[in-house]
Amino acid sequence: MSSLIDFSKLKNTSKEDELVNIKPKIKQTIQSKIRNKNGEVGTKSIVLALVQHFKHHKCTLNNAYVFNDNFENDFVTLFESGYIAEIEIKVSRSDFQDDFSGKVPKHELLKEGTEWEVIPNKFYYCTPRGLLLTSMIPSYAGLIEATSDGNGNLSCTIVKEAPFIHKQDVYSKVKDRIFRKLAWRYRQMLLGNYEMLFVDEDGTEETVFESV
Repeated sequence: MSSLIDFSKLKNTSKEDELVNIKPKIKQTIQSKIRNKNGEVGTKSIVLALVQHFKHHKCTLNNAYVFNDNFENDFVTLFESGYIAEIEIKVSRSDFQDDFSGKVPKHELLKEGTEWEVIPNKFYYCTPRGLLLTSMIPSYAGLIEATSDGNGNLSCTIVKEAPFIHKQDVYSKVKDRIFRKLAWRYRQMLLGNYEMLFVDEDGTEETVFESV
């Protein structure tokens, strides 16, 4: 006895079709986990907007100690050129003002552009639209604004370009650390631990940097 299969009734799906079906589910799950119940623009929503804005860069990383073990970086992006930019996210003016009193050593380094320290090539602030004036931004920093379309979707716009603090090769000093953290985040995503994508818990080992 032989059985016949009607192949015309089988759906022809390629690997690309499967990926298209998967991506929206992952994105929706992450957004549902971090959605602000008050309808306000939160830091995690801004992180997702920055990821979208810099999607053509080599890689992006959020909430991680990239340059040293003293200050956590809200967002870091690697340009195709190899330069690295750090982006500090602020959702209130008081938080912005406290940044200068609470992180004095960091801002001194950014201001001086010390070549023998591991610091980003560029530094930006990212805030909800209209929160800060460009005149409030330090000379060594840039400003990115996150604008909502009314449905909770954010898009980012650079309203003040950040100057180069320096053009030293920072990436070669931090690439191992970035790789380790990205690998840890990827594992968390596969396990469905989406909240852990905003936490730096990939290990406690310290990284010894060479002088830039």
